[in-house]
Amino acid sequence: MLRALTRPLAILLGGAAILVYFVPHQAGQWVEARLVDWLVLLQAAALVAGILALIRRQLARVRSGSLSQRIYPMLMLGSMAAMLIAGLFGTTAATAFGALYGSVLQPIQASMLSLLAFYMASAVFRSFRLTSAPATILLISALVVLLARIPLGEQMIPRISVFATWIIRGPNVAATRGLWIGMGLAAVATAFRVILGVQGPSGGGRS
Repeated sequence: MLRALTRPLAILLGGAAILVYFVPHQAGQWVEARLVDWLVLLQAAALVAGILALIRRQLARVRSGSLSQRIYPMLMLGSMAAMLIAGLFGTTAATAFGALYGSVLQPIQASMLSLLAFYMASAVFRSFRLTSAPATILLISALVVLLARIPLGEQMIPRISVFATWIIRGPNVAATRGLWIGMGLAAVATAFRVILGVQGPSGGGRS
């Protein structure tokens, strides 16, 4: 029953969300406010459902895995429980939650981002092959921007930062805007497919 209602609800609510932008009336504003409220509630429900699914998955790994495979799920579940209990007593910097966040979570996030940066640099180094003109231009541009971000680069090549700034504000911004325009058009096309009933809300095609 609920599965059969997903497509009509998606068409109805999607059409209403579009119409409120073209109907400058108090009733349209009321509908938009109610849709936003429901969106917030659905996001909260989806977050709770995702957390419960994650806990269920990790508990299954704890029960079925070997001793070495149980360590990380148990550590994650224990960390979630500790942060949840600490958050019940306040989330300011002077509380246990703030201490755990500042002394444990932030250093871990900084370490992860640092490792990710080195991983991306190594991947870029392996991927950039001087086999074509676009790859050569991309490699030279990346080297220029990297050298401009360190003091040694400015000493080696004077005024390299000016050229790097032009690369960032010129070709890079143009490519980024083109990427965002393409993503926006793809999102609009997908939304219209769902609203018109061509594609289901869950991503499946017409049955």
